[in-house]
Amino acid sequence: MQTALIIIGVVIIVLFVAVQVVKRKIVRGICRYGAAKIYRQLRGVYGGAHHFKEADRAEFEDEVELGRYDEVRASVLEHDGCELGAIENLTVSEADPDHRTLLEVYKLADGLACVSTYQLEDQQFVDVVSETNDGKFIVTTNAVLDKLTPPPEVSKRVLDEDTPVADLFSAHMLGLHELEESGELGAVISFDSLGDVIDSQKRFTEHASKYRQSIGFLTESEIFAMVEDEDGSKAGKMLWAEFQNVSRLGDEPGDCAA
Repeated sequence: MQTALIIIGVVIIVLFVAVQVVKRKIVRGICRYGAAKIYRQLRGVYGGAHHFKEADRAEFEDEVELGRYDEVRASVLEHDGCELGAIENLTVSEADPDHRTLLEVYKLADGLACVSTYQLEDQQFVDVVSETNDGKFIVTTNAVLDKLTPPPEVSKRVLDEDTPVADLFSAHMLGLHELEESGELGAVISFDSLGDVIDSQKRFTEHASKYRQSIGFLTESEIFAMVEDEDGSKAGKMLWAEFQNVSRLGDEPGDCAA
């Protein structure tokens, strides 16, 4: 569901490693390049409405390890899940064409939750999502690389990356039940088809895009979290400063960050 954000997290982590081993002048150049790349990706992903298409896993057989998707499928079906199909977020693919991502989706609990699985590098991630009729989303995920703050409409819980699908689902349903009991949620919308998932994803990404735009796409604390720099050392501060510079240039006529 949030693959582009994971990619961004990986990029920043790699940059952080580089920061530790090169001289200051080179570090600044690396940060400037990394900040520009991050800004372009964020603006590409959250600049407007998202577009989706149904996907065929055969299109991705040279890009992902399909066996890992099969493992998730087996686990979901074992818990009475129903396969709905596969989708590709075309907006994300356009923003980062080197990392097109296959999302295979399922429904659980009579459609009260949607499960999506996707692959990045050597990791297979799983999101469990529910949506309510008052515009709220409940997300339980093992996508630990996603360090970005969700929009106010999204309640997200992140578990360890090796959390089994069954445990993700159990934690999700428990959290959903607790929110329902507290009266904080409207009625849960049912996922009955792949079209329902795509429509829900459009609503989800609309919330995310509006929120990202409202904060300038990224915050200082998110930068520090991504580079594991909560104390605000020189590395995080330098990357944040370069991101601010790129953002200002990107908002001027001529779009210097593009």
